[in-house]
Amino acid sequence: MSPPPRPHSRHRRRTVRYLCWFAASFVLSALLGMAYLVHSRARITECVGAHYSDDDYMAWCGSAEFQDYEHGAYFWDLEPPVMDNVRKADVLFLGNSLGQSAFSTEHIRRYFAERGLTHHLLGFGFGEANSFPEAIFRKFGLTPRIVVANAASFFLDNPTGLASSVMFPSSATMLEYKIKRWLQPVHRRACEQGGATLRKLVCGEAPTIYRSRRDGHWRHRNFPDGKRPLIFTGPPESLPPSHPHVLAALRLRDAVAAWGGCLVLSSTPSSDGRYVANARAIAAASGIPLIVPDQLSDLTAYDGEHLDPPSAERFSAGFTAGLDQALTHCRTP
Repeated sequence: MSPPPRPHSRHRRRTVRYLCWFAASFVLSALLGMAYLVHSRARITECVGAHYSDDDYMAWCGSAEFQDYEHGAYFWDLEPPVMDNVRKADVLFLGNSLGQSAFSTEHIRRYFAERGLTHHLLGFGFGEANSFPEAIFRKFGLTPRIVVANAASFFLDNPTGLASSVMFPSSATMLEYKIKRWLQPVHRRACEQGGATLRKLVCGEAPTIYRSRRDGHWRHRNFPDGKRPLIFTGPPESLPPSHPHVLAALRLRDAVAAWGGCLVLSSTPSSDGRYVANARAIAAASGIPLIVPDQLSDLTAYDGEHLDPPSAERFSAGFTAGLDQALTHCRTP
């Protein structure tokens, strides 16, 4: 007859069962938590998925469950070789969605290619202000020779709540952005190679922005095709040197000058001319050069503020006509 089990053997088996139960519960909780994030904060199935390219990734989607990806993609370097290209850029464009829409043009690409210069658009959506790109400058030690800052609603000196959540992230926020990265190759494959049933399930029609890893340009898909007029001339504005907009611009100018670079201001038009008026006031109070295209009329926006593609081509051509002098003084060796 076999001897009865020893008390410590029974204890060991109970411990093993408890550990197995704990591990299974942990894995299940992690899977459920990830499923919740995918469904509630990283769901990609409402986004357009048939227009990826080897150079582009999805920066933003109008689905309430996806929204932003580009903030985390840049700040956490999730999309190689994006930050390598940013570091190598001779010219960096800063601003929010107004500048991104205005300078994401073939004219801008041709202009810098013809001059042997590299450029990158380092603007962000959601009305992002100067603090977030400045944080990227500090984090990655960027030292471009020329910085073009689109002053339209930009020198506000405070990051959006979205940018703050990226700069000071919780573990859930970091996981959310990583899931958005992991989902994109799967989404692309399903929408480009999947059957009709699969495409209907996972390839939506929400407005979507793709972004170039090479130069940061945006490509819009499924956006409205409006034709709302924009103007450059609004009520004159005057700002004292101590105004927060001016101080923010001066701080950026001094930071760029510290590594031997130059800051140039620009401004996109608006429905009432207020953006250009504010940019002119900042330039007058700070002494920073401002380039605003002259003699441009009939510029239109697809939504009331963002230049539509044909107008963006004309605007960027007008802007670069005034940029040659800045390039002469701040030319990359």
